[in-house]
Amino acid sequence: MAKLRDVSEEDAPDFVRDRFEAWYRSLYPDRLGLVVSEVSEITSGWETRLFYFVLNYTYDGSSHNDRLVARIFSGKGARHEYDIMSRLLRVGYPVPRVYEYDEGCVLGQPFLTMEFIEGRSLEREFLSGSQEDLNGVLDIMMGLFVRLHDIDIIKIFPDETGASTGEYIDSVIGKYRKAATGCGIDWMGPLIEWLEERKGSVTPMPPAILHGDFHPMNIMLKADGSPVVLDWGAFHVGDRRSDLSWLMLLAGTFLEPSVRDAILAAYEATSGTEMEDIQFFEALSILRRLTDVAVSVEAGAENQGMRPGAVEMMREVSGHIRNVYDVLVELTGLRLPEYEEFLNSL
Repeated sequence: MAKLRDVSEEDAPDFVRDRFEAWYRSLYPDRLGLVVSEVSEITSGWETRLFYFVLNYTYDGSSHNDRLVARIFSGKGARHEYDIMSRLLRVGYPVPRVYEYDEGCVLGQPFLTMEFIEGRSLEREFLSGSQEDLNGVLDIMMGLFVRLHDIDIIKIFPDETGASTGEYIDSVIGKYRKAATGCGIDWMGPLIEWLEERKGSVTPMPPAILHGDFHPMNIMLKADGSPVVLDWGAFHVGDRRSDLSWLMLLAGTFLEPSVRDAILAAYEATSGTEMEDIQFFEALSILRRLTDVAVSVEAGAENQGMRPGAVEMMREVSGHIRNVYDVLVELTGLRLPEYEEFLNSL
């Protein structure tokens, strides 16, 4: 069976159109004259590709032109993301409405379909350099962030209470230790030891619903100004400081270091809670970022569930990876000679 990943970028829209048209016709035989049109790739990331398309058909005497998006995964994740977004919708959290998912029978890769959100992301204001713009973006983001973290876990996962802070930290460290050693990479050893030595003194917090990759490019504003949160592939339950520190790390290393402090202050003001031991969670986020990049480059991105071409995308933001390493040195005083050699090779 032909797979989307094996199709050229030029031919991909036609491939998606033909496969979707046949699939939708078999899925909904009561939709008359069904045609898929206007297929175009609108964006892509390290792990997924997004295709816009229009579903044209007649149903019960009425014409429909549904504007949709297919989120196509390089590895597993379509069912997970479909389930999470469906559950969040049921509790009133602003995410796109999801419709179908497929594990790989249609395109040779898993995907889900969801509503097309017409609007724009918060990226422009976040990157403008204006303090007024930044404050406005942070007001929106922190409202959404705290609202997510305050959702009762039982409403999303009726049978789960969530791990303790200590258990969550152990699971994260264990995950990245296994990923690194599995690829013969021991570069992160000193950072893992640093985290192990300090984890016992971290102040516990109740478990929360986490987005996993919360940043301005994953938040859209509709025409009426209402926000919608995208990209739930990294969703999990854990300590909210992990989610917050990830945003702080991304913003502070793609932009100015001072943005880290602005994000922390805005979150604490919105939540009314001091985020104790946040530097520990920043170091935990650094472990995640540096390990993901090193393992993907050394072992191949596709082996890590990422799309072909992800390594080249990583090389294009090598300055960001260097900045992440610099934050590591600043926070912990550690230096990782083998990782420095790796950085020089990017």
